[in-house]
Amino acid sequence: MSGVISDNVGRASGLLKAVAAGGAWEFVSSATPSAAAAFNVTGFTSGFDFCIVFRKCSTSAGGAELLCRVIQSSTAQTSSDYGYAGIISNNNARKAADNQSSWKLHEGSTGGQMGTRFSGYVYSYTPKTAGIAPHIQWNFGGEQDDSTHGYHIGWGEYDQDTLAIDGLNFFDSAGGNFGASGTVSVYKRQSE
Repeated sequence: MSGVISDNVGRASGLLKAVAAGGAWEFVSSATPSAAAAFNVTGFTSGFDFCIVFRKCSTSAGGAELLCRVIQSSTAQTSSDYGYAGIISNNNARKAADNQSSWKLHEGSTGGQMGTRFSGYVYSYTPKTAGIAPHIQWNFGGEQDDSTHGYHIGWGEYDQDTLAIDGLNFFDSAGGNFGASGTVSVYKRQSE
């Protein structure tokens, strides 16, 4: 027998072969969304979950909200089919909305604006499965200035399941550009 051997699990026959490792994240790409009013993460493929990681990003519009839409057939979908729920820790607010034209990943109107700096991730699971409504989860921390910080977590669903999604479109609510610093990295792993 080859492979890693695990601890004895109480069987009379002795040691058992360890279960093969799986589910590791694979790096796909990285970029700086510098001076872009919006940017797309595309290339979602069947059988994979995707994680988009934002590191030390910013926008030029103070008080902006980070928004997200699904991309289907190379087009960001603007219909009112987005629903989400989240918690904003800087003021213990809970937010929920349905029939929206995008997901709000970082809520600006409650004092947790993302203007200065923000980092976090968006996790999209089973995005390429037609017949299943696309879902995402997110977790962001941001700094409005040296004394105001916000932490935002949430979950969203796109209420259309007739087409699989090809990617995600990110933009800010004030129409500003993303700053010259920061990176956005994409990772994927095999879906369960």
